[in-house]
Amino acid sequence: MMFASHHERASPAGLLFRPCRTVGVLARCGACMTPLTLAVGLALATAASLLPDMMLTIAATGAGSPPVMLVWLAAAATLVLAFAITWAVHGVMLAGVSRWGAAPITLAVALRLAPWLWLPLGLRLAIYRAADLLGIDRMHLGVSGLIEQFGQPAPLMQQVLWQCDLFFAWHLILVGVALTYLARLSAARLVDALLVYGLLALIFQAVLTLGAAA
Repeated sequence: MMFASHHERASPAGLLFRPCRTVGVLARCGACMTPLTLAVGLALATAASLLPDMMLTIAATGAGSPPVMLVWLAAAATLVLAFAITWAVHGVMLAGVSRWGAAPITLAVALRLAPWLWLPLGLRLAIYRAADLLGIDRMHLGVSGLIEQFGQPAPLMQQVLWQCDLFFAWHLILVGVALTYLARLSAARLVDALLVYGLLALIFQAVLTLGAAA
């Protein structure tokens, strides 16, 4: 297995246009501070976008409501904590399914790779939040619209279905590149690994979303 040279640096553009080489750079000497900083920034920006609605809600509840800034800080802390939990869980899942290959990915490398592999999911969140702020109707999310015409699915199933879109497929492609290039999975094992990883990722994110909304 050949890695990229040590002096090269990983970048979102490299992950898009040269994913194999970029994954090699990340596995050897890549840092996770850049994507994690972007993730935390996106969490804080999402919390900031919720501030006007929070102010209206608190104003409508009367004088006994908590301070707006306290509510906002609690929401921001919750989002940052959710990103941290997601980072750890995705790293463990990536390291776990890689054990089916000839060269399993260590947990340290998996944690280094995980936030970079979120690029499509972060882009999805940014686009959706921008659409909400601009008042654009996003209609149905993912493939949930194909099911809703036959009846309202259960909340957990609905959360799973709306994540099944092109962004998640792009994420799985990047995960597949990492598993093939680093763990050296065979084609049959790669399909099994992506099915298991994808299903676990969908269920975990659905449960996390429902828990945060409760």
